Amino acid sequence: MNKNNTSTDRRIIIYILSFVFVGSVQGIFIKLQSKSYKTVLDYPFKHPFFQCFLMFIGESICIFLWLFKKNHYLSQVNNNNKSPNKLLFLIPTFCDIIATVLLNISLFGLSASTFQMLRGGVILTTCLLSYLFFKRKPKNF
Repeated sequence: MNKNNTSTDRRIIIYILSFVFVGSVQGIFIKLQSKSYKTVLDYPFKHPFFQCFLMFIGESICIFLWLFKKNHYLSQVNNNNKSPNKLLFLIPTFCDIIATVLLNISLFGLSASTFQMLRGGVILTTCLLSYLFFKRKPKNF
Protein backbone atom coordinates (compact mmCIF):
# COMPACT_ATOMS: atom_id res chain seq x y z
CA MET A 1 0.00 0.00 0.00
CA ASN A 2 1.26 3.46 -0.87
CA LYS A 3 2.34 5.74 1.97
CA ASN A 4 0.46 8.65 0.38
CA ASN A 5 -2.79 6.65 0.36
CA THR A 6 -2.54 5.82 4.06
CA SER A 7 -1.96 9.46 5.00
CA THR A 8 -4.92 10.45 2.83
CA ASP A 9 -7.05 7.75 4.45
CA ARG A 10 -6.08 8.98 7.92
CA ARG A 11 -6.92 12.54 6.94
CA ILE A 12 -10.34 11.48 5.66
CA ILE A 13 -11.05 9.57 8.88
CA ILE A 14 -10.03 12.61 10.94
CA TYR A 15 -12.34 14.81 8.85
CA ILE A 16 -15.26 12.43 9.27
CA LEU A 17 -14.75 12.12 13.02
CA SER A 18 -14.44 15.88 13.42
CA PHE A 19 -17.66 16.43 11.44
CA VAL A 20 -19.52 13.94 13.62
CA PHE A 21 -18.13 15.49 16.80
CA VAL A 22 -18.83 19.10 15.80
CA GLY A 23 -22.32 18.23 14.54
CA SER A 24 -23.17 16.45 17.78
CA VAL A 25 -21.80 19.26 19.92
CA GLN A 26 -23.78 21.82 17.91
CA GLY A 27 -27.07 20.01 18.52
CA ILE A 28 -26.32 19.68 22.22
CA PHE A 29 -25.31 23.34 22.55
CA ILE A 30 -28.46 24.56 20.82
CA LYS A 31 -30.55 22.43 23.19
CA LEU A 32 -28.58 23.69 26.22
CA GLN A 33 -28.91 27.27 25.01
CA SER A 34 -32.67 26.93 24.86
CA LYS A 35 -32.83 25.40 28.35
CA SER A 36 -30.31 27.73 30.00
CA TYR A 37 -32.07 30.92 28.99
CA LYS A 38 -35.30 29.52 30.30
CA THR A 39 -33.80 28.85 33.72
CA VAL A 40 -31.42 31.83 34.00
CA LEU A 41 -33.70 34.61 32.88
CA ASP A 42 -36.91 32.87 33.95
CA TYR A 43 -38.33 33.69 30.53
CA PRO A 44 -38.93 31.16 27.79
CA PHE A 45 -36.26 31.43 25.11
CA LYS A 46 -37.91 30.50 21.85
CA HIS A 47 -35.82 32.26 19.25
CA PRO A 48 -34.72 29.67 16.67
CA PHE A 49 -34.21 32.49 14.17
CA PHE A 50 -31.48 33.98 16.37
CA GLN A 51 -29.84 30.59 16.77
CA CYS A 52 -29.89 30.12 12.99
CA PHE A 53 -28.47 33.61 12.52
CA LEU A 54 -25.53 32.78 14.77
CA MET A 55 -24.98 29.50 12.94
CA PHE A 56 -25.00 31.16 9.52
CA ILE A 57 -22.51 33.76 10.70
CA GLY A 58 -20.19 30.90 11.62
CA GLU A 59 -20.78 29.18 8.29
CA SER A 60 -20.16 32.38 6.35
CA ILE A 61 -16.62 32.43 7.67
CA CYS A 62 -16.00 29.65 5.15
CA ILE A 63 -16.08 32.30 2.42
CA PHE A 64 -12.51 33.16 3.33
CA LEU A 65 -11.44 29.60 2.53
CA TRP A 66 -13.35 29.80 -0.75
CA LEU A 67 -11.64 33.05 -1.70
CA PHE A 68 -8.29 31.50 -0.89
CA LYS A 69 -8.89 28.34 -2.97
CA LYS A 70 -11.15 29.88 -5.66
CA ASN A 71 -8.71 30.12 -8.55
CA HIS A 72 -7.43 26.58 -8.07
CA TYR A 73 -10.94 25.15 -7.85
CA LEU A 74 -12.33 27.03 -10.84
CA SER A 75 -9.40 26.02 -13.03
CA GLN A 76 -10.15 22.35 -12.32
CA VAL A 77 -13.94 22.49 -12.59
CA ASN A 78 -14.58 25.11 -15.24
CA ASN A 79 -12.33 24.70 -18.25
CA ASN A 80 -14.07 27.45 -20.21
CA ASN A 81 -13.61 29.94 -17.31
CA LYS A 82 -17.30 30.83 -17.22
CA SER A 83 -18.36 31.99 -13.79
CA PRO A 84 -21.55 30.37 -12.46
CA ASN A 85 -24.60 32.57 -12.05
CA LYS A 86 -24.48 33.81 -8.48
CA LEU A 87 -28.27 34.10 -8.27
CA LEU A 88 -28.52 30.31 -8.53
CA PHE A 89 -26.99 30.09 -5.07
CA LEU A 90 -29.97 31.94 -3.58
CA ILE A 91 -32.36 29.03 -4.10
CA PRO A 92 -30.42 26.40 -2.09
CA THR A 93 -29.43 29.03 0.47
CA PHE A 94 -33.06 29.95 1.05
CA CYS A 95 -34.03 26.28 1.34
CA ASP A 96 -31.21 25.67 3.82
CA ILE A 97 -32.30 28.62 5.96
CA ILE A 98 -35.88 27.32 6.04
CA ALA A 99 -34.72 23.78 6.90
CA THR A 100 -32.43 25.03 9.67
CA VAL A 101 -35.11 27.25 11.22
CA LEU A 102 -37.62 24.39 11.15
CA LEU A 103 -35.08 22.03 12.71
CA ASN A 104 -34.32 24.52 15.49
CA ILE A 105 -38.03 25.01 16.12
CA SER A 106 -38.42 21.24 16.40
CA LEU A 107 -35.60 21.14 18.93
CA PHE A 108 -37.85 22.84 21.50
CA GLY A 109 -40.06 19.77 21.64
CA LEU A 110 -37.56 17.02 20.84
CA SER A 111 -34.42 15.59 22.35
CA ALA A 112 -31.02 16.41 20.86
CA SER A 113 -30.61 12.86 19.54
CA THR A 114 -33.85 13.06 17.57
CA PHE A 115 -32.75 16.45 16.27
CA GLN A 116 -29.54 14.87 14.95
CA MET A 117 -31.53 12.22 13.06
CA LEU A 118 -33.77 14.87 11.53
CA ARG A 119 -30.72 16.84 10.47
CA GLY A 120 -29.40 13.77 8.69
CA GLY A 121 -32.75 13.51 6.97
CA VAL A 122 -32.10 16.85 5.29
CA ILE A 123 -29.16 15.31 3.41
CA LEU A 124 -31.23 12.29 2.37
CA THR A 125 -34.06 14.53 1.19
CA THR A 126 -31.63 16.65 -0.82
CA CYS A 127 -30.19 13.57 -2.52
CA LEU A 128 -33.65 12.21 -3.27
CA LEU A 129 -34.90 15.49 -4.75
CA SER A 130 -31.72 15.88 -6.78
CA TYR A 131 -32.24 12.41 -8.22
CA LEU A 132 -35.94 12.98 -8.94
CA PHE A 133 -35.75 16.46 -10.46
CA PHE A 134 -32.29 16.62 -12.01
CA LYS A 135 -31.74 12.90 -12.71
CA ARG A 136 -28.38 13.12 -10.95
CA LYS A 137 -27.01 10.34 -8.83
CA PRO A 138 -25.28 11.48 -5.64
CA LYS A 139 -21.49 11.44 -5.71
CA ASN A 140 -19.36 9.95 -2.95
CA PHE A 141 -18.16 13.33 -1.76
